[in-house]
Amino acid sequence: MLILIASSVASYWSIQNQMNHRESVGKSRRAVTAVKDVLVALLDAETGNRGYQLTGRESFLEPYNRSLAEYSKTFEYVKNLDISDPHQQRLLDLLEKNVEANLSNMKLFVQNRRKGQMMTQQQIAESKAYMDKCRQIVKDFSQYEESQLAVKTQGLNRSSIPRYCSFFFQPSQQWL
Repeated sequence: MLILIASSVASYWSIQNQMNHRESVGKSRRAVTAVKDVLVALLDAETGNRGYQLTGRESFLEPYNRSLAEYSKTFEYVKNLDISDPHQQRLLDLLEKNVEANLSNMKLFVQNRRKGQMMTQQQIAESKAYMDKCRQIVKDFSQYEESQLAVKTQGLNRSSIPRYCSFFFQPSQQWL
């Protein structure tokens, strides 16, 4: 009877750990996807801006205009994921600052182009530097999430039911 109770408790604990782990994995995947979506929105803005800078045609601003609205929604979603890891929170803050700065620059570049002023080589290089920084932040965020998931998975694997069951139920030689 004692073995049955101990086995039930171990099973319950293991199932709870697995459910918590699945939720953690889901949250991590949602966070990585959302952060990558922020980068996609920024890339769309950059694509629209560059097309407009090259041609002067307003139709090239469609991805730029669409991404301005999408970026806000996407970043709001990221914030609503309630990421509590201090390292990841710093990366998100840094990403938000870099994206905001890049979008502000793009808005200025679009306004200037409407006035007939082309982007300078320095402005193009600055815009590229912001994009490179955003790409690196997203890469760092994603890699950190993956490494944390690996650590959590190892912990879960060490505490799974089969170990407890093998402790309580040693196979007999006659069964082998």
